[in-house]
Amino acid sequence: MSFKGNKDFIEILMFLLGAALVVYLPPSPLNRFLFLLIYPVVWYSKRDYFWLAFFFLLTETPGGFFKINTDVEKYKLFFTISHGLSFTFNEVYLLLMLAKVIVFKRYKRRKHHLFFRRNLRLIAILFLVLVLISPMLGVDYNSVKEAYKIAIKISLFYTIFRIIPDMETFKKFIRILLPFTFIALLLQIYSLTHFHQLAVGIFKGMQNTQGIFADNMEEKLQRPIELVHVLLINFTITFYLLYNNMLKLSKNYLWVVNILSFISVMMTATRTWFIAFVFSYVLFLFLTRGYIGKWFVRLVVVGVFVSLLTTMVPVLNRQLQNAWMRLETVQMIVGGDLTAGGTAKRFDKRAPKVMNAFKRSSIVLGAGFSKNHHENQDFHVGYHNLLLNTGILGVIIFFLLVWKILVKSYHLRRKNNSLAVASIILVAILILNTATQFIGFNVLIPSRFYIQAYTLLFISLVYRFHYLPNEKNA
Repeated sequence: MSFKGNKDFIEILMFLLGAALVVYLPPSPLNRFLFLLIYPVVWYSKRDYFWLAFFFLLTETPGGFFKINTDVEKYKLFFTISHGLSFTFNEVYLLLMLAKVIVFKRYKRRKHHLFFRRNLRLIAILFLVLVLISPMLGVDYNSVKEAYKIAIKISLFYTIFRIIPDMETFKKFIRILLPFTFIALLLQIYSLTHFHQLAVGIFKGMQNTQGIFADNMEEKLQRPIELVHVLLINFTITFYLLYNNMLKLSKNYLWVVNILSFISVMMTATRTWFIAFVFSYVLFLFLTRGYIGKWFVRLVVVGVFVSLLTTMVPVLNRQLQNAWMRLETVQMIVGGDLTAGGTAKRFDKRAPKVMNAFKRSSIVLGAGFSKNHHENQDFHVGYHNLLLNTGILGVIIFFLLVWKILVKSYHLRRKNNSLAVASIILVAILILNTATQFIGFNVLIPSRFYIQAYTLLFISLVYRFHYLPNEKNA
C-alpha cells in the first residue's frame, strides 16, 4: 500500500478531521473565525502542493462535510465582507494563492513550457470579451456575482503552474490523493449501510447528496457519490503510472487503486461516468497493447482479489447489481430512445431550454454572463451550456485547445505513448461533458475547476518531462 511513509497523506487526514471539528463544533461565527486561522499557515507554507490537495478535497465534500449549500446557517463556510458580497472558503484560498504567487519572487522564476500557451491566452481574452459584452446583453446582480466568482476560480489556471512547477512536486501531490480511493469506497459503504452520508449521521441538519432513482421504497437505488473527482484523477493517473511508474509504487497497488476507482464510480450508477471510464480502459489497452502480456498475470490476480472483495461485502455486491440494472438503460439510448426509458431528461427537456436561450443570445459570443445566461443555464447538458455561455466562437476556441493537445499526443506517439496515456483524462472529460459540464467557464461544481487546471498541468508536465530532455530535471 501507499500509506507507509506517506506522511503528507496522514497529515492531510489530520487537517481534514481538524477542519471538521472547527466547522461543526463551535458556534457561529466563532467557527468561521477559527477556520480563517488556516490561511496564514497557507500563506507562509512552502508546501503549496499540500494545500492545493487539502482545499481540493474540501470542495469534494467527503462524507457530506464542508457543503456550501447546507440548510444550517452556522455550517456554511461563507465569509461576508458586506451585504451581498461574500466569499466561500475555496474562493478565499484561490485569492490568497493568486496574491502569493504575485508577491513572492520565487514563483516568478517558475515557468512551464506550455505548448498550448497561445490557446490559454485566447481563452483568457474570450473571458474578458464575454465580461465586457454582458452589460449590453442585460445583467442583474446574480449574473454579475456569477461572473466575478468565475474570475476567482479561473485564477487557478495561472497559479497552479507556479505552485506545482515540476514533476517532483507533482509526485507529492499525487501520493496524497491515491489512498483516497479507499476512503471513498469506505464512505460509500457507510452511506449504503445507513442510508445517509457520514456527516448526516453526526450533525443534525446536514444535507444528504444520495440520489434516488425510484419512488417505490422497495426499488430505491441510492447514489453514494463520494470524492468522484478524486476518483477521476486516481483512475487516470494510475494508467500513466502503470505505463511509466515514476513513483516506484507496486504495480499491484496501482491496479487495485485503478479497479476500485472504477467500481466506486460504477456504484454511483451514473451512466456517462461509466461510459467514460470504460472507454478509458479501451483507449489505455490500445495504447499499451504491447504490455498486456506482461501485465496479464498481475491483472488476473488483482481482478480476482477485487471480485472476492465485492462478493464478500454484501452491501457492495447488492449496489453493483442494482447499479448495473440502471446502466443497462444505455442500450436504450444507443437504440434511439434519448430518454432512456424515461430515466433521462437531458436531451428532451433540458437541452431544448438551453438552446432556446441560445437563440436569444448574440449567437457568435453566446449570452456571456448576462441575465439570459444565468436564468437558463443547465449544467446537465455540458456542450449546450458551453454554447449558451460562449457562443459559436467560444466553442471553437475551447476545442482548438483540445485539438492541439490530442494532435500533439498523436504525433509524439512515434517516440513514446507517455503524452497519449496522460491525455486519457482529457478524453474522459470530453465524454463526461455530454452529461454534466466539465469544459468552459460556467462550471457549477468548484472541484471541476481543479480538474480542468489539473488536466492541463499534468499534460504539460508529462510533455516537458518526456519530450524536452534539457528541461527534464529543471
